[in-house]
Amino acid sequence: MMTGALGTAWNADEKRTLRQWMREFYAKRSEIHGQEATTSHWPYWAHALLGTVAYVALVKHALAADGRYALTDSDEQNAAALPHRIDCLRDADAKSQEEFARCWGHASWEGAMARIFKRFGLQR
Repeated sequence: MMTGALGTAWNADEKRTLRQWMREFYAKRSEIHGQEATTSHWPYWAHALLGTVAYVALVKHALAADGRYALTDSDEQNAAALPHRIDCLRDADAKSQEEFARCWGHASWEGAMARIFKRFGLQR
C-alpha cells in the first residue's frame, strides 16, 4: 500500500529500501509483543521517527485519494524523500547528529529532484 500511495517518484532501489525498512519495522513491532526481531539496521528511535513521518504522509495521501485533502508540493516532496530518509537513519546510532541532520535535509532535495525527473519522464 505504501509504495502505491507514496511511491510515484521512487525508483526500484528506493522501493527496495522502503520494503527493507518496513520488514524490520514490523519485526520490531513483533518484538514488543514477545517475538524476536531478526534484523537491527535501525534503532528504536529511528523506527519511531520514520513511522511517524510515513504515517502522516499516508494519511494525507489517503485523504487526497478520497477528495478530502489537496496535496501540496511539500506533501509530494516529503513522500518522494521517504526512501532517502530511511537511508539516513540506517545504523543511525553510529552517526553524529550533524551527519544525520545534513542527510535528512539532503533527502528533501533528493525527493524534489525525483519529482522533477518523473515529471519530465527522465531516468535517474
